[in-house]
Amino acid sequence: MGRGSPEQPAPRGESWGLQGPVRFEDVAMTFTEAEWELLDEEQRELYRDVMLENYWSLQSLGFHIPKPDVISRMEQEQATWVPDPLPTPKRCHTTG
Repeated sequence: MGRGSPEQPAPRGESWGLQGPVRFEDVAMTFTEAEWELLDEEQRELYRDVMLENYWSLQSLGFHIPKPDVISRMEQEQATWVPDPLPTPKRCHTTG
């Protein structure tokens, strides 16, 4: 088993290959509006619960990070999806 594997934890003070401090983006998952629409209400609630738990866990571990927009929107019960980074391709329709 390799050093730092789940079977043999890394020695105190060493990590499993993490480089730099943990960021919220490292443990967050985002959905586009189209992906969000595919989730049922139970999946959306699970997503909100897990994302909020991840944020508050990082805070409780001493990672004082600015509150991400997605967390603020969740707390205000607003849309939590992010804009699609790629524009939707325009479709050409031909007649004939």
